[in-house]
Amino acid sequence: MMMSGHILVATGGYLIFKEYTYDGQWFPDLSFAYEFVLVLFGCLLPDIDTPDSTVGKRLKFLSIPLTIIFGHRGIFHSLLACVGIIYLSYTFQYAWLMFIAGGYLLHLVGDYLTPSGIPLMYPSKKRYRFPIVTDTNSISEKIVSFGILSAGIYYALIV
Repeated sequence: MMMSGHILVATGGYLIFKEYTYDGQWFPDLSFAYEFVLVLFGCLLPDIDTPDSTVGKRLKFLSIPLTIIFGHRGIFHSLLACVGIIYLSYTFQYAWLMFIAGGYLLHLVGDYLTPSGIPLMYPSKKRYRFPIVTDTNSISEKIVSFGILSAGIYYALIV
């Protein structure tokens, strides 16, 4: 999935999270913006393992060694990495890391919808993917991404 697709999926997922956890008793304020930026950062973070990604292009000194060691869609596209972020959040009492972990998990959801899938249970090489997938950078990816965003908006505003 491309960066724009990940951002749309993360936005839809974050809106659903806010609506569900606050039972409709929330509104966009400064804390919402702060949390949302952390979720968006988290949704782009797994692609640090490739120098061709938006994050990887800006952090080549990290992305090149990571892609050599782990390859793209290796450990950074697994639950192990997400659990690691959650562990750090609890260990060091950094609540803001939970929003990064949420965005990270939403990135995995996006890549779960692609034909390549993700190695969810790394170090196992088995890749998991949704039965109905969309090709990366295709019109179907955009439809699915906007569909998830629309579901988030609908849930936050209507339900």
